Amino acid sequence: MPEEPILPEPEENESIEPVGAKKKRSENRDVSFQLAPEVIEDLKRRYGVEDEPPTEIEPEPITFSPPPKPIENVVIDTVGQISPLLLGLGVISGLLLFVLLTAGIIYFILYAGILPGPLPSEPVAETFDAGSSEYWGEWLLEGELDDNGETNVLQEARFTDGGYYLVNGQPDALFWTSAGLRLGAGIYEVDITFQTVDADTGAGIAVLLDSDRFFLFEIDPNGYTWIGLCEADCTVAQPLTGGGWYATDPIDTDFDATNRLKLSVKRGQLIAYVNDVEVGFVSNESVAGAGDIAFVVEAGEMGETAVLFDNFLWSPHP
Repeated sequence: MPEEPILPEPEENESIEPVGAKKKRSENRDVSFQLAPEVIEDLKRRYGVEDEPPTEIEPEPITFSPPPKPIENVVIDTVGQISPLLLGLGVISGLLLFVLLTAGIIYFILYAGILPGPLPSEPVAETFDAGSSEYWGEWLLEGELDDNGETNVLQEARFTDGGYYLVNGQPDALFWTSAGLRLGAGIYEVDITFQTVDADTGAGIAVLLDSDRFFLFEIDPNGYTWIGLCEADCTVAQPLTGGGWYATDPIDTDFDATNRLKLSVKRGQLIAYVNDVEVGFVSNESVAGAGDIAFVVEAGEMGETAVLFDNFLWSPHP
């Protein structure tokens, strides 16, 4: 009897399938197939399936990284940390310089008379008692040139007897000399003493001379008054009261008598007084609100009018 073949022992966990047995299909096996293109198109038509449009793929933005800082730039940035302080000091210095320059320009302009300075708020008095160098007014003297560069027509213009003595020697002419100051609304007063008695003479005061039109107030030694406007250096004179010269009782007509003239000026209105008695009232808004003052001497046909002006006073309204 033949010997049976000795079979090796099966290892642990190893199963022996009988000969001729069918292997089971793995459940994890991948099964794939591909349909023909015409079959796919037929199915799409049958079930109404449309092709989806191709998806557009946006390109990703390209970014560039800055190159690394060089060593010298890093040092500069470290030192630049103090730049705000330096900038602040520079701004302060610039502002200070600007303020100083502006103040200097303003001072120069005012000092040089390019622009009018502030109006006085305290009384301004001129008594003519001191030497001419101490007078506040730039009063014209005999032989000096007037504002037009011509020799004035005054035969005499001097400080004497505690007053300002003027003699107009040109027949039928009106002349004035200004103080070179700028005064505004207030009360203007001056003493006038005639030293001639010609009926055609006159003397007085003009105020607010900074404009082309200004107020003029005159009296004559025979008891008459004229109040009006002057234009174009008084080549055009317009009376505002009485139609011209009119009789005024308060005037002292004695020879060598002194009369006190007073004007109250405010907002284009003028009230005139002689020896503290009102002799006229006018109103005209075209006259400037501030300006220079002048003493006026008018000569008649005889060609000579001598007047002594004294004790000028300007004071603000109370």
